[in-house]
Amino acid sequence: MQKFGSAWTSAKLDALDAYLDAYTKIMKNQSFKICYIDAFSGSGNIIVKTGQELDGSAIRSLKYPFDRYYFFDTDPGNCEALKKE
Repeated sequence: MQKFGSAWTSAKLDALDAYLDAYTKIMKNQSFKICYIDAFSGSGNIIVKTGQELDGSAIRSLKYPFDRYYFFDTDPGNCEALKKE
């Protein structure tokens, strides 16, 4: 689990949730497949400076009906942690 961020991190992730919700609703009737790509996916969960644990962007994306998901991170430990989620 990664430790970083602040209230801004929480607000950013909430904005991502709202975007993914709207995007997948708009795109659901299209004839092509939609993919989620996260180039800095991290370990899946984070702990912000306040001690609050949050689902990261990769975990949040799994709540939405994408046809494919692609997660990348330069830290092999983060990739292994995400595979366990």
